[in-house]
Amino acid sequence: MTHKPYLLLALLAATAACSKPKEPLSAREQADSAVEANRATDGQNTLALIQMTMAADSTISAAMVNRTARPDVRAFAIATMRESHQLTQETAEMSRKTGIAPVLPPNDPASNDVAVTLSLINAGSKTTNVDGLYLSGVVSRDLSLASLTTLKSAVIKNPDLKAFFAKIAAQLQRRTAAVASLEKKKP
Repeated sequence: MTHKPYLLLALLAATAACSKPKEPLSAREQADSAVEANRATDGQNTLALIQMTMAADSTISAAMVNRTARPDVRAFAIATMRESHQLTQETAEMSRKTGIAPVLPPNDPASNDVAVTLSLINAGSKTTNVDGLYLSGVVSRDLSLASLTTLKSAVIKNPDLKAFFAKIAAQLQRRTAAVASLEKKKP
């Protein structure tokens, strides 16, 4: 029983040390903290945008397989579905590897764009240029994402994400080049 006062004093001292007010962060420390938080958010948002864009490309490509009359566009749509599925899986693996969960930016309008594109393709008449709608949508989405991933690969510190974003950018640039070649072959 004689040790209880010392134990109580030690407990009080430890509690008092923890409750001391911390010194405010310097402007530099605040800026560094904000930059790091922004980088984490950038990684989350970019991973989510990759997943969403690949889901959009895959879904719209699946619709095009049955809507296009051009064998070259059908082959491109099938290849796009496969590649988009693969990139979605790679994005999920990168998320697991880095511990960064994909989170879409607030109020992102891309899902509405996908719905509009699908409705135009599905409701298109014989005079609607569904191939043009499809190909221009792929180019628009993929160039936008390629630009974003190129930018993020230049500024993000995580080496795994840096390499992954650069890889995604290169693949999407190859895909848009394939679209340009298809557009040159228009009947």
